Amino acid sequence: MAEEKKSMEGFPAASPESCGVPSRSILNFMDRFEQEGIELHSFYVFRHGKQLAAAQAKPYGADTLHRLQSAGKTIVGLAALFCVQEGRIQLDDPVTPYLREYLPPDMDPRFHRMTLYDLLTMRSGHGQDTFHQMQCTDNWNRAFFSLPLNHDPGTFWLYNNGIPHVLATLVQQLTGEILPQYLKPRFLDPLGIRMTYGFNEQGEYDPAVTCLSPQDFAKLALFYAQKGRWEGRQLLREDLAVQSGKALVPNGHNDRTDADSHCGYGFQIWHNEVGGFRIAGGGGQYGLIYPESGLVVSTMAFTPVKYNLIPGFVRETIYFQMQEKPLPEDPDALEELRDRMRHFSLVSRHGTSRSSVGEHISGKEFTFPENPLGLESIALDLSHPEYARITARQKGQTVSARCGYQGQWLAHEGAGFVVENDYSVFSRIFETDTNRTLLSGWWENEYTFQVNIRSLASMGGGSLIFDFRRQQLVLTCIPAHLNGRNPRTMARQAYKFQPIILTAEEAW
Repeated sequence: MAEEKKSMEGFPAASPESCGVPSRSILNFMDRFEQEGIELHSFYVFRHGKQLAAAQAKPYGADTLHRLQSAGKTIVGLAALFCVQEGRIQLDDPVTPYLREYLPPDMDPRFHRMTLYDLLTMRSGHGQDTFHQMQCTDNWNRAFFSLPLNHDPGTFWLYNNGIPHVLATLVQQLTGEILPQYLKPRFLDPLGIRMTYGFNEQGEYDPAVTCLSPQDFAKLALFYAQKGRWEGRQLLREDLAVQSGKALVPNGHNDRTDADSHCGYGFQIWHNEVGGFRIAGGGGQYGLIYPESGLVVSTMAFTPVKYNLIPGFVRETIYFQMQEKPLPEDPDALEELRDRMRHFSLVSRHGTSRSSVGEHISGKEFTFPENPLGLESIALDLSHPEYARITARQKGQTVSARCGYQGQWLAHEGAGFVVENDYSVFSRIFETDTNRTLLSGWWENEYTFQVNIRSLASMGGGSLIFDFRRQQLVLTCIPAHLNGRNPRTMARQAYKFQPIILTAEEAW
């Protein structure tokens, strides 16, 4: 028997056409992100359990930790279902008997009728999201039960970001372990998943800052596609896994604009417009599962807006283009797809590493008048063929970093570089050096050299644009931005910062 072909990540692999998916459709899928300006970090395409395509945009890799955002809700729901499987609680059991220490004395008595099923399906009875008010207190769970109910539990669907925190606390009360520890032997270890996580200011597990790598996020989607099975073992009861993705409750009254958000809700999982279901998180974290056709697509991305377009990309470019039977192989399209995946990067490959201007300015130090960045001087050393070295003096400190060319990234270790933020806030959730940034650059034209600076911790990126026209350096500094919320306090961050434009004091 021939040995089964494996992907680099160890998944069974096959060509798209052999599984009825045109390679061209996956290329079109990638195009849609560029057309809409959505920063795609990774994607996987599977059909019938075979990996057809996968890519991570450099500097990210298959094992780079990435925040799940609200896709972490599915992991919380999964832990609660394992509790059901082990008889610790039943779906129709009220939850307040297990959370007595968090119940305020003046609590609405209707809370006592709220079941695990109600929490899993986002039907606590609240009329608005509770999470912002919860995070402003010193006891998030007590705050949840202190906020007024507008409806009887189990009668009204509302996407409520406070519910996963209460579910995670419930799991801990039922098991005596924090949720990640409870899941480790039941789910994480059997799938070989490395999950990092953080805590709120009260030291409680905070689902909102859960992190997985792209390949491990793909495993989560495949686990649900396989109805709770992994490598021949039924880890979660099939009925619970299948029920999770069903349209258990209606949610058509919500104010979201995309059609997929009005097709029903399961156990911390959304139902799709064309069938199947999806794990979903802000910024573009999606595990899209179509059980009837055997299609699974996972994405990780970074965008504050438009990410709700991604399910539509999958539907239009892949789902509606595939066939049940194998297609004739398309070697030209497949080679184009493989080449594009090999060179997938967050920076342009179309620029060049050389410029005639570079010969004149290489190594020259340019100084600046007083400015908000505290940037006193900067120099580009372009003498090496494979990278540029940028040396800056900022706030009395000199820092130097190498910058890769044409889609290649080089790491800088140490304090934030020129336009970077303080990422120490991420240190409690990432098993990585939060001061590590990566740089890549290119000449846009003879006079303009652009540097992209990327943090693995925040997923955000800043830029430096060197403009050498008119015998002068004009430096545009675009500060990095954080992804949506501070992961420790969940306070909103600005998505964009105004560029700072500096003109050097000397000509070149």
